Formats: sequence, C-alpha cells, structure tokens
Amino acid sequence: MTRRNWLSLAFSVGALAGLLIAGPQQAAAQNPNAGTDISGKPVYLRKLSVLRYTDSFVGRIYTLTRVTLEVQGRGVCTDGWCPLMHNKVPLFARRTHIDVSVPQGAIVVSERTLRAGDTGEDVKAIQDVLIKKGYKLGIKGADGVYGLDTAAAVRDFQQKNGLVVDGEVGPETRKRMVG
Repeated sequence: MTRRNWLSLAFSVGALAGLLIAGPQQAAAQNPNAGTDISGKPVYLRKLSVLRYTDSFVGRIYTLTRVTLEVQGRGVCTDGWCPLMHNKVPLFARRTHIDVSVPQGAIVVSERTLRAGDTGEDVKAIQDVLIKKGYKLGIKGADGVYGLDTAAAVRDFQQKNGLVVDGEVGPETRKRMVG
C-alpha cells in the first residue's frame, strides 16, 4: 500500500472516530459558509479538531483540541479552511470543524484569564465545570458572572490540586479543570 493510501485510510478512520465520539454535537453544528468573513469574531473549534500552521492537510500541526476551544477569526473562510488566531499565532482549521455559535452541551475554553468581575460564556462554562465537580455557586448557579462564590470555588479547587491559589482561572487552572 502506498503512503498516500495509508494517509487516506488514516484520515478516513480519524473522521469516523470523530463522528462516533462527537455524537449529537455534529447535528447541531453551525459551520461558517465558504466566503464568510469571521475577522475578529469569536468562533468555536470542536473537540478533537486540529489547528495547523497552513491551510492544507500536510501542514505542520499546531495542536489537537481536547475540549471545545474559543478562538478568534482572522479572515474569510474558503471551501475547506478558516483562518484563525490562537494565543497570537495565525493558524488554520477545517471549516467543517468550526461553529459560529457555542455548540450545544460543550465545555468551552477560551484564552483569557478569568477573574472576579468577568462575565461571558467562558465564565459560565467554568462555572458548569465547577458545579459538575461538586461546588456550590450560590443561588444563581452558573450565571456567567464571575462573583465571590465562583472565586471561592476556584480558590478551593486550586488548593486541592496543588496550584497557585489566586482565585483566577488561567492556563494551568483551566488545564486541570477540563483536562
């Protein structure tokens, strides 16, 4: 079997595994259309997707996502690829792996450090994770507002997991929470 056939088989098996693992999330996808300008807009790269340095399958891989990742768009999507920005690195991802709105039931991870006073979907996602881990977040629960209850739960989580206890959800705390 030639190298091209092996690569084709590997991509087919990977795509099938992705469909089996992602399940119902695939049906709710809201992919950007080819020609859609997503510059400066938040978009969501699905779990088990690949970010690449170039817009081709043979381009070097930047990372494989383990959770749904919020990234910024940086241009116009083509038939196959969308240009993105993650941690100030220009990258590409398959257009069919990107959602323009938060995928239903997904835990979303963003790049920003979350702290008291922040609001948004990424705060709500972290609150959902904390609730699933048994933390009580007051009467409002996961409301998307990083208040005193959320900060206290994060500090407790950090202490129990040997992290720096600052009450903020930065890269290390986020990695431990959702990884």
